[in-house]
Amino acid sequence: MGVWGSASGEDSSDVGMVLINLGVEYSSKGEHDEAIEYYEKALAIQIKTLGPDHPSTKRTQGNLRGY
Repeated sequence: MGVWGSASGEDSSDVGMVLINLGVEYSSKGEHDEAIEYYEKALAIQIKTLGPDHPSTKRTQGNLRGY
């Protein structure tokens, strides 16, 4: 994530949200391998910061199940 990730902390929920947004964008363009990569990184952050049962974490898991 470069400078932005360093300023916010690599495992912050803000970085996780950016990664999800990137996943959505890549998915909408049909670039599914890239989307999966970003969703997986975001999911790892969400599990760490929000926990496995948080609605946002569950939503990201659902996004990944679509592949």
